[in-house]
Amino acid sequence: MGPVGADLGPARFQLLADQVAFEIADHLAAARRGGGRVAGDLQSELVFTSAVAADSKQAEAAKALLDYLKTPEATAVLKAKGMTPG
Repeated sequence: MGPVGADLGPARFQLLADQVAFEIADHLAAARRGGGRVAGDLQSELVFTSAVAADSKQAEAAKALLDYLKTPEATAVLKAKGMTPG
């Protein structure tokens, strides 16, 4: 048996890693809502970056999604979930 995720392609593994990161962020946000901030030694910033791949078959759709994530509506949702858009 190889390393976890070895049987997945790189793109699928990245999607799963991103999903786990969002789940962690959601749990931390819930902890904050329940009683304030998470203890300092447990609190950390996780920075997500984004880009459209040069050979993307749906470059316009990808750019539209990235543009949407910068809108006031999307940033309000991210803030409501305890994230810091930027």
